[in-house]
Amino acid sequence: MQYSTVQLSINGQSLLIFQILIDSLQRFSSSVKVCVVDGDADPAVITLAHHYRCPVVSDDNDFLLCDLQGGVISARQMVEQICRL
Repeated sequence: MQYSTVQLSINGQSLLIFQILIDSLQRFSSSVKVCVVDGDADPAVITLAHHYRCPVVSDDNDFLLCDLQGGVISARQMVEQICRL
């Protein structure tokens, strides 16, 4: 199974984008997991990414400093690609 971790800040505008992203990911895979974290989610995202050996989907540059086996995918670029379909 392929997993990816997604980190998005939830506010009024990005809530719809978050829902579109999750719906789109679930169409392609039943292995999408959603985890809600209060406060700084970076440690939880890094732990999940290491555990599942998967990429992190985020626009947070902090993840570029981590040694993530699956790498980092730009959330903004991913959403733009989905919207072009």
